[in-house]
Amino acid sequence: MESEGTRMKLNVPVIVILILAALAALAGYAYWSYSHRPSVVETSPKGTIPVSEAELERTSSGAGIEVTVTFLNPLLKPEEAKGMLVFRVALDTHFGDLMGHDLTKLATLRTSDGVIVTEGFIWEPESDTSHHRRGLLKLPATLEGAPLIGPETEFIELELREIGVPSRTFRWELGGVKPGP
Repeated sequence: MESEGTRMKLNVPVIVILILAALAALAGYAYWSYSHRPSVVETSPKGTIPVSEAELERTSSGAGIEVTVTFLNPLLKPEEAKGMLVFRVALDTHFGDLMGHDLTKLATLRTSDGVIVTEGFIWEPESDTSHHRRGLLKLPATLEGAPLIGPETEFIELELREIGVPSRTFRWELGGVKPGP
């Protein structure tokens, strides 16, 4: 019959292998995260301003639903934006059904210039399930021929209503960065 000491010695190599595998996985993830981070993008004629996706992401949690919105235009080239303001929206919950939320009807865009837009939103789903919805919420970047984001625009806000709570507002200070189509 084996003693406790013998069994413990037999498990040491297995434990060492598991620790080394975990460290290798962590190093691989760290390398992938570093190599896939957004780079510096041109956002104004005066030069480049470092803008990362993480800096453009806003999150709101409430009523068991987390909503994350990322304003993508500062990361997109004009030909990629195709004349639209583009927001990546992610809704996550552990209970309930998110499919009943029509984001095109629940969205409002406001600017510091006093512009308010409640119509014309387009939803392009990337993943639509009852607990996890992801996609692009788009809006034409002009209203009656004028850009929604002008040279004097200080901020924009995207409000999403009735997603577990009466209102969730996501705000981006433009601070001299005038992302546009």
